[in-house]
Amino acid sequence: MSRPRLRLGLRIESMTEHGYFHLYAIPVIIGPDLDEQREPDLYRNRGFVDEDAVRGCSARTVPGWDFQDFRVSSQGNLQPDVYGRYLYAIEPVYHRPYEVTRARAERQVATLRKLDRGLARLATRWPVQDPRSYGEYVQRVAMVIGARWMVFGYDAAQTILDLLTGRRELEAIIDRWTRRVGDE
Repeated sequence: MSRPRLRLGLRIESMTEHGYFHLYAIPVIIGPDLDEQREPDLYRNRGFVDEDAVRGCSARTVPGWDFQDFRVSSQGNLQPDVYGRYLYAIEPVYHRPYEVTRARAERQVATLRKLDRGLARLATRWPVQDPRSYGEYVQRVAMVIGARWMVFGYDAAQTILDLLTGRRELEAIIDRWTRRVGDE
């Protein structure tokens, strides 16, 4: 039997609220989790998860990472910043965690530090050290955490794309929003 392997992706969500445009990249599991892969007969009787089912991550779904309540966040304004960018405040965050114990806080800090170290290492091998866009930043985060997919939409309208195609789709979402803002 082969070693179980998670299909980790980032679900892309967007919303407009109070005149601000928000984009989020949230870690998700695509298909069976590690337990379901280790004991498929046990889980098959309970309605085994299909290969393209997308589910959120708990604090311990991905060994070595705490992705519960984690997302890569950004915010856009109706006016570009001094660099001509409509999106800003691009950063990894824990969004509204319900309850945080000391142990959980330590896992969250460890996750953020591990991500920072990985991004710093990746920047030394990237043609341009600082990401030029939210799409590029999300792609880098995905590479560091081991995600290979970006997920757009939900249920029947869901699309699962590889990182490069996903980045292009993410940039297209930003371009459409920017053009819409320019028309207002």
